Amino acid sequence: MIITQIEINNFGPFMGRHVFNLQPEKDRPVVLIMGHNGAGKTTLLEAIQLGIYGPFSLGLKSMTPKYQSLVKQRQNRLARKENPEGQFDVKIVFRWKSGRITETIQLERQWRIDLIGKLNETVVIYREGKELHQAEIFEVEERIRSVIPPSMMQFFFFDGERIDYILRNADFSTVLQEGSMNMFGLDLIDKLREDLGNTFNKEELLKKMEAEEQMLRTIRQEIEQYEDRRSQLFALISDKEKEIEEKKQVRESLLNEFRVNGGLMAEERRKIELAIKEKEEIRLKTNEQIKTAIAERLPFQMLGNLLSRTLQTALHEQNNRAIKLAYSVIAEQKEQMIKEWVSKDTRTANSEELDSFLSFMVNHLAGKVDITHIHDLTMAELLRLQNLDIQSKKYTEKKFKSWFKIISVCTSEIQSLRKQLEKSLTESALKNTWDESEKYNEEISKDMTMLLSYQEEANKVIELLDQYKLQRERILQKVNDSQREESTFKLAERIQNLMIDFQTRSLRQQVTELSNEIKNQFAKLLQKRDYVKSLYIDPESFQLSMQGMGNIEILPELMSAGERQLFLLAIIQAFMIVSRRQMPLVLDTLLGRLDLKHREAIVKSFLANTKFQTIVLATDSEISDAEIQHLTHSLSKVYEISFSEETGITWVKRRGA
Repeated sequence: MIITQIEINNFGPFMGRHVFNLQPEKDRPVVLIMGHNGAGKTTLLEAIQLGIYGPFSLGLKSMTPKYQSLVKQRQNRLARKENPEGQFDVKIVFRWKSGRITETIQLERQWRIDLIGKLNETVVIYREGKELHQAEIFEVEERIRSVIPPSMMQFFFFDGERIDYILRNADFSTVLQEGSMNMFGLDLIDKLREDLGNTFNKEELLKKMEAEEQMLRTIRQEIEQYEDRRSQLFALISDKEKEIEEKKQVRESLLNEFRVNGGLMAEERRKIELAIKEKEEIRLKTNEQIKTAIAERLPFQMLGNLLSRTLQTALHEQNNRAIKLAYSVIAEQKEQMIKEWVSKDTRTANSEELDSFLSFMVNHLAGKVDITHIHDLTMAELLRLQNLDIQSKKYTEKKFKSWFKIISVCTSEIQSLRKQLEKSLTESALKNTWDESEKYNEEISKDMTMLLSYQEEANKVIELLDQYKLQRERILQKVNDSQREESTFKLAERIQNLMIDFQTRSLRQQVTELSNEIKNQFAKLLQKRDYVKSLYIDPESFQLSMQGMGNIEILPELMSAGERQLFLLAIIQAFMIVSRRQMPLVLDTLLGRLDLKHREAIVKSFLANTKFQTIVLATDSEISDAEIQHLTHSLSKVYEISFSEETGITWVKRRGA
């Protein structure tokens, strides 16, 4: 991971936007940023930490009041005065490898303070110039924290003023452990184990298997109970069918006896009763027809000749009225008719011929218009008279004779049918036989109802059995799946154990290499080959111990300030050499508390020979021009930052630009 650019805006003493190009030149990985105390060097270090980690830079996972208070204090006071709700931000551009591809990432962390004092933070990330959505931002932030864990931040973003705190911190062994796990890639095994554990949760699997087996037992009990009930119902149905069949045979025997002795079956009686009713209805209808004919039509039947003559006279009068109407029309409109005829067809019309024809018609009709009318009926009255004549001719003597014959036949048939019924119901032996057959009929009916209820219940039981059996098959499938899952879980446990074993062996090997490399780098920086005879980091507790000449224990807290600083630099270099990772180093107040000897060791042994990107934040009194000259072959850029007491603003200038 290489930081190529840092841009800060209205942050701390930096008013406005300031850009630091940190892209290292070939074989020149060191960038020097110089300024006197209060100019903003430590602010720049803090901006990098906040920009990369956000709340994680304070060991927090969310924007707690502590984090918000710290960030609010970093807003440039002059910028806030000009615009209370103005934005202040940090932008960091870096490169890293994703597989075989090198990616450029631009991370922007922006803050605004609203009028009620609430801090709002926004994170924007670009990958190869393309803005990422929220899920991708989360992935990038996760990877950043895996590349440089927040617990290792104090090593790679180094503040010389905090050396004593780092070495005397009770969690130093924890920092070494987390750093080793992360830098050597062994924390991935913990993540894989965690993923396997989440995928194959033994406790949940056992609970699920127990629940499935309990459900299977319950369903099997239900199936057993329903199968017993089905067998009972089948037996009841079989017995009831036999009982009904036996009763039907007895009933049929009684009915045969009843028929042999002249008895009528109930169905036969019903048929006779229906026949009697039908005959009575025919007789009643015929009587009604006779009554209607006598009451309404007989008078006209008796006066049939008179009615016919009257109708003839009325029809003749109606014809005369039509002739009179024709005479009047022709006589009155003859001249007009001739004119209209000629006007319609001038080619063929002959007015003299038409006049002659119309005169003939008038003379012919003139002798027929003076007839006297006797009845003078309207058209409606004439139609009613015609209808009466037609109806009077319908009821002939032959018709009345046919009606009387129908009544006579129906009466005779009714009497015969009633005699059959009376004979069937008066003989006591037949009546007893019939009553006995009816008794069996009622019992059969009740048995059929009971049989139907048994069959319906049996159908429901069979349906439930099918459902439970289907459910049993599904649960059996789940149980089988769980058993396979249990086998997979056992395999996962074996894999986890192998991973733990691999992690333990790899960690021991890497920690041994780390211990040796720390010893070697510390000796180079101290320029005292025999100062540290042995250095050991316990691979389980990560307690660090050193022995010097005569096996005397060397305690870091008893070292001089310069030795402690060199010791931490040795640890940082050892981590990167053993892990084969390129990590950016940001070192603040690197030389401030050192004597000339230790300063020379850092400049000549560390900075002049480092292969890793190193950003040094130093005061103008920490490093001399001669020391800068000594770094000519490793130094790529020098920035100077200065703070104006008059304006309260920090200015940034690149030396030589």
